[in-house]
Amino acid sequence: MLPCELERGHNEILDAAHRPSLRALGDDAIRFSSMPSLGGTAAIVEFVRGRRAWTYARTVALSGHPLFGWTVDERRMFSLSRREYDALAAGVDAALASYRPSTPVDLGNGTTETIVCTDGPGFLTERVAAGAVATLAGSCPPERDRQHANRLVAALVVRIVCRHLGAQAVVDLGLARHRRDACAAR
Repeated sequence: MLPCELERGHNEILDAAHRPSLRALGDDAIRFSSMPSLGGTAAIVEFVRGRRAWTYARTVALSGHPLFGWTVDERRMFSLSRREYDALAAGVDAALASYRPSTPVDLGNGTTETIVCTDGPGFLTERVAAGAVATLAGSCPPERDRQHANRLVAALVVRIVCRHLGAQAVVDLGLARHRRDACAAR
C-alpha cells in the first residue's frame, strides 16, 4: 500500500464534524470513520498519542446521507493508556500492511470473478506515524476467504470504545446494530 493523504469530497462527515486533516492531529494518530453509502448513522473515532503517558480519543456520531449532508449528534472524549494506544497502533499498522487489492479469481471454465462492492459501511482508516500518512478506504474483501483490513481495524476500534464508553456508545456510532451484540466477544 502506498502512503497517501485523504482527499476530501462533497458532504464528507469529517467536514460536517469540523475535523482537521489527520496530519494536523499530531505526529502519531489514528482516525477510523464510517460513512454509509446509503446514509444513516456515521462515525468518526480518533486516537492521538500524547507527548507524555497519556493518549486521548474522540468519538463523533453523525446522522445523514452522502447526498444531503450530515448532522453531528454526539461528541465524546476519553483517555487511554499509552500501552493501549501502542497495541491499537500495532494492530492498525499490521492490518494496513496486510491489505491487498482484489484480484480476479479463475473459476476454471475460462471465466474469472472479481469481488466488487458498491455500498456498505464506507469504512476509512487513516494513520499518521513519523510524519507519513497512510489512508485505506473500503470494506469489500479482496478474496472470498479474507477480511478487508478495515474490518480488522473496525474490530480493534470497537473493542476500545466498548472498554471505555460501553456498548451503547458503539450502537450510537453505528458500529453495531444492537446493544446486546455491541461488545460481545471483543
